[in-house]
Amino acid sequence: MKPARVIAAAAAGAGLFGAAYAGLITGAVPADLGIGQGVRPLGPFGIDILAPREVVFGVLAAPYLGRQSRAMAEKIQVLDRGSDMVLPAHRTRSGAR
Repeated sequence: MKPARVIAAAAAGAGLFGAAYAGLITGAVPADLGIGQGVRPLGPFGIDILAPREVVFGVLAAPYLGRQSRAMAEKIQVLDRGSDMVLPAHRTRSGAR
């Protein structure tokens, strides 16, 4: 084998290794090995709640129908209210630590 071909093959291999390493480090090429990930099936699930329906509705609707605290007002903007329906716009910070 000619020395020029050996050098070219070594350079190509080093370039390929460098590109793969940079891709793994930056996250552009994720290496999903499947270790430590839990998989749950999608689909409907049921929860039995022993409280009366009116109590459950009251607890779930309280942040939307009543007077909101300042912290809740920063996260939830009520767009429309009805007697038994609320259309909220939830605002959460994403990407900030």
